[in-house]
Amino acid sequence: MILKQEGKINLLQEYIDFSGQRTLKLKWGDIPCFGYPWHYHSEHEIVYLLESTGTRFVADHIGHFGPGDLVMLAGSVPHFWRSDNKYMKGDPDLFVRRLVVQFPNDFMETQINTYAELAAIKSLFKNSEKGIRFLPPESEKIGRMLLGLLQLKGFKQLNRFLEILQHMSLNTNYKLLASDAYQTDENTITDQRIQKVTRYMISNFQNHISLDKMAGLAGMQRTAFCRFFKEKTGRPLITYLNELRIGFACKLLIKGDMQILRICYETGFNSLSSFNRTFKKITGLNPKQYQKRITEGSATI
Repeated sequence: MILKQEGKINLLQEYIDFSGQRTLKLKWGDIPCFGYPWHYHSEHEIVYLLESTGTRFVADHIGHFGPGDLVMLAGSVPHFWRSDNKYMKGDPDLFVRRLVVQFPNDFMETQINTYAELAAIKSLFKNSEKGIRFLPPESEKIGRMLLGLLQLKGFKQLNRFLEILQHMSLNTNYKLLASDAYQTDENTITDQRIQKVTRYMISNFQNHISLDKMAGLAGMQRTAFCRFFKEKTGRPLITYLNELRIGFACKLLIKGDMQILRICYETGFNSLSSFNRTFKKITGLNPKQYQKRITEGSATI
């Protein structure tokens, strides 16, 4: 593994070596704590945690992790796992037990993009561009399946891994981690009227956006449009818009070269108090706390 530093907040690029031209790289065992800083790599990655607690950072997402945590990431998604402070003190009774499965970003690319039998896995890979957290109890079942890879080699291991990917792709008990602003993809919404509205919001969320304008784009009255939008997206209109804005704010905070007050106005808010309140509601942290967490993680070695 080689780490290459990029950018102001020590975002590092990790180069992963697949020895013997193997398709899968499995990292299994116990370590005292998570030590990799804020980084990315071109390979896809699945992380299954059996022991440890701490904070998970994926793109603009920050969340708690504990035993049973299972996350899949597409290549190039910035991330790091930070162990709680108690794991940093050398206590032999506290450790991280994890399985990490890494595989190339062009894994069966032609087949997955071509054949109907692999369509669900194609969708899984697309979702993993935001980071996917699989939820209990399904995450525990998938975790046991992944652990079974340790007992296999060669073609049998690869064949079993394809079966696991198919199982993961059919699971509906999951949560996408990064916000819509971090990885904007209106193609997940099939209704053309909603696509038109979301494209407009993605292009204009830094400015004032009126309900009349968006309802007009959909060719509907205001009240009917609000009901229709929530039905099609699963979220109220204002929630969707605020998540776009806060997701973009997170990207600016991660970049680290802009003051919070300026970020407030750059993301379409007209008051700092409204920005802070909305930011905390969505992320669980205020902007200063969020930036501090990111900065601490970029310095973790």
